[in-house]
Amino acid sequence: TQGVSSAASDVYKRQEEPLPPQVLWADDYNRPNGAVTTTPVGDKTYLYIGNALGEVEGNELKLTSVSGSGPLMVVDSGIPNGKFKITVRSLGNVLPGIVFRVVDANNRFLIARGAVDATKWRLTKRTASTTTVDVFVSSAPIAIGDVFEITLNGPSIQITLNGQLWWSGEDNDHVNGTKFGVYSGTSVSPAKYDDMSFTTLGG
Repeated sequence: TQGVSSAASDVYKRQEEPLPPQVLWADDYNRPNGAVTTTPVGDKTYLYIGNALGEVEGNELKLTSVSGSGPLMVVDSGIPNGKFKITVRSLGNVLPGIVFRVVDANNRFLIARGAVDATKWRLTKRTASTTTVDVFVSSAPIAIGDVFEITLNGPSIQITLNGQLWWSGEDNDHVNGTKFGVYSGTSVSPAKYDDMSFTTLGG
């Protein structure tokens, strides 16, 4: 009887152990130059919202706006909560951007450089058509190699820049948005990125 009780206790303990975080998808772009179709980790398909072209160039992701500005290249994680991480690799006359909790083109969050002479990152929210709300303007200067990690759990949003807290808050808009990715604000010069991934929260 004691043996059965002990076995049952072990099963209970295993059931209570939290699940570790899991990388749902990731891409380091370390492969020959060419078209980008799916993520090497997770085999997720890249999706376009707007007219753009994503390619691997020099072991980085290059996103070119084919016409106009503001197209997105995203991956559907299938879940809205987790950790989205990405490195920005271009500045100059480039307007790079990072999108998260994307529902569609008119419902999403965006961290972007608003103009070619801008020296700070800006967090905006778009809800229903073209309504854009400034959520936060950074005090930290923009730099090539900036690494953003965005942790999402229900309405809670926490964003770190290069390992330091950049912004945190709560927002109930787009809590069911499951797409994450990148943005190009101009058709003049392509934006470049590296090391993009999405990890579950575990628990």
